Amino acid sequence: MSDTSDEVPHGHGLRGHPHLNLPALPDLRFENSYLRSINPFITLHDADARGEIQKQEQESLAGVVAPPDTPAVNVEWKGILWVTARDQVVYPLLQGFLWGITSQYLLPLPRAWWEGLRQPRSKRNGDDVSWLRQWTRSFTGAGKI
Repeated sequence: MSDTSDEVPHGHGLRGHPHLNLPALPDLRFENSYLRSINPFITLHDADARGEIQKQEQESLAGVVAPPDTPAVNVEWKGILWVTARDQVVYPLLQGFLWGITSQYLLPLPRAWWEGLRQPRSKRNGDDVSWLRQWTRSFTGAGKI
């Protein structure tokens, strides 16, 4: 065996194996989905609209003005508060409620089924054929005195 980097011992290389083109994994982090959720409630305005907004702000804020190269940002706080409360309080509360109800009503069913399998059906010998005994006694008249 030579010392070149091109040679791979038999069974140790990936030559001959097709390269799998797997799709990219979705980004499931909370931050990105949260930013996507609040995106409709944040709007950026261009420089022309910024001048009009600054005039309105100057009248109400008494001289607090942002630098001219920064865009104007309009934030709808009610929408952001609702999205935050929904994602952090309402949905987890509903999810916990549904899991709790499900565990209270559905988990006893497999347990009852399993207990029924583990326990013997009849405790006395011959209980399974008692109906047959009663049926034959009706023909023979046994037990009627």
